Amino acid sequence: MDLRISPHLLATDPPALTALMARARELAAEGELVNLAQAVVDFPPPGEFIDEVRRAAGDPAVHRYTPDPGLPELRELLAKYIGERYGMDVDPHDGLLVTPGANQACFSALAALLVPGDEVLVPSPWYFNHAMTVQLLGGVVRALPTAPEQGHVPDLGAMAEALSARTKAVVLVNPNNPTGSRYPDDWVRELGDLLRGREIWVVADQTYQELVYEGQRPCSIGSLPGMTGRTVTAGSFSKSLSLAGWRAGFLAGPPALVEQVLKIHDSSVISAAHVTQRGLMAALPAVDRHLEDVLPRLRRRRDALTASLRGFPAIRAARPGGSVFVLAHLPAGIDDAAFSVRLLEEQRVAAVPAGGMGPGGQSALRLSFAATGAESLAEAGRRIGQLADSWDGEGG
Repeated sequence: MDLRISPHLLATDPPALTALMARARELAAEGELVNLAQAVVDFPPPGEFIDEVRRAAGDPAVHRYTPDPGLPELRELLAKYIGERYGMDVDPHDGLLVTPGANQACFSALAALLVPGDEVLVPSPWYFNHAMTVQLLGGVVRALPTAPEQGHVPDLGAMAEALSARTKAVVLVNPNNPTGSRYPDDWVRELGDLLRGREIWVVADQTYQELVYEGQRPCSIGSLPGMTGRTVTAGSFSKSLSLAGWRAGFLAGPPALVEQVLKIHDSSVISAAHVTQRGLMAALPAVDRHLEDVLPRLRRRRDALTASLRGFPAIRAARPGGSVFVLAHLPAGIDDAAFSVRLLEEQRVAAVPAGGMGPGGQSALRLSFAATGAESLAEAGRRIGQLADSWDGEGG
């Protein structure tokens, strides 16, 4: 029997983390490992979430599906939350889905929009799962390289030139993964001006909306006049409420599109986990108190890592305005994949090579400060810098 696999799937790049994390787990079992690879915040969720999950476990209803879009009471709470914190007027009944994380929301949105051959403009370096999704669906990823000298904020002139009749969507991640950039609000408004009147969608991944270290939460492009009907916004509570393992997120968009996305939602996940939805209902009112505790601790971690890296002039690593990532640019010519292998094997530091995250990621590492204390982060920065200083070719 000729078992054929989808050519779109075969052409899709594998996730950058798989092999790295497998080896990191092996080394962690042997002893000390500083893991800067994955963005899993190590602070516990709000107590309200844990208490409600415990209560809900005794309720027979929690072992059944919720309505596909999510519990109506939760959608009402989420619509209020999105209105207050994203500035968006969302219909809780027809314009909002509770999803198992932002990844599934973004995948579903793009699956609803793309036909093979459609182009999707993605600022790069990019979050690899978004590029993978476009490839899986038979779309074409059009990279918009960004530069560290401009804080990895995309150049709107270059974006205008990159748009074409085949452009179906722009993927916007703000604050950004992997660069840590918080795009200025004026830039977001200018992007809205650029796209308004064009038949182009925006898929806005705002997973890190709450993790901003100076100033206010970023402007949501879906809140701008003329952009509401052409923007799909994905959000997540994996980072802001430490619920990565519970898979809690949402998709908000125009009701006509959400109605179609619901078909994808039903045929893939049916609904987000009932117990997670119950816990999220209890935790949402506690989000400000939770962030008041978490944000200063993440800020100290960020500052410890960037200060350590600044001790090595050959490494460029800007202090990120948001997210949990530092993009560390190594000296030109260093193979970031080979560097990350030696860093892991010899220095016991796990970091993601950014070369697989599109143009602009070559000779760079994505470093997460989500789950490592400030002292260990400072030590990891020292090890990265020393290895870069001693590098004399692929073999070091």
